[in-house]
Amino acid sequence: MTGNLTGRSAKYVLKKLGDGIGDSVVAMTGTIGGGIQDATESIGIGYVGAGVNSLISGVGEGVGSTVKGVGTGAGDILRGAGKGIGQAFGGIGGGVQQVTKGIGRGVTHGDLSGVGEGFASMGNGLGQGVETVVDGTVSGVLSVSKGLFSGAKSVGKGVGGFFTGGREVGGKTPPKGPPKHR
Repeated sequence: MTGNLTGRSAKYVLKKLGDGIGDSVVAMTGTIGGGIQDATESIGIGYVGAGVNSLISGVGEGVGSTVKGVGTGAGDILRGAGKGIGQAFGGIGGGVQQVTKGIGRGVTHGDLSGVGEGFASMGNGLGQGVETVVDGTVSGVLSVSKGLFSGAKSVGKGVGGFFTGGREVGGKTPPKGPPKHR
């Protein structure tokens, strides 16, 4: 129970921390890019400013996505480890208790079946714990990878926008300032 609670708390804190930092980076770079675009439009070279805005905003979104993915992934890994350790200790503790009762029953009644059940409980708890740790680790690695690839995609779009004057395929110009959340 304690391991599970600790793991969930760590996951929540790391995810929120990563989301907060990532959103801040996106907002900051969007504001900087929008300011540059406004300044260049006022002197008649808005096309250049739109490209610079796209580049800066794209890099910001890429870094923000990466930070969010790393925060979520680290949280998943710690949640899985905490829950798995709790399961392992719970299984071992319950198994030791069953073994002790089994020995007592064996001495008084000549029945040692409880000893075997206790060792089976220990093995089961340990197995579940290891499985949960592995599951949390895999989930964490996938979240980190998703963040990295999302970040790379955003940076690529930003660089592409730099060379097209901020226009995406289809001729749309990106909005000024930080992107609006859905």
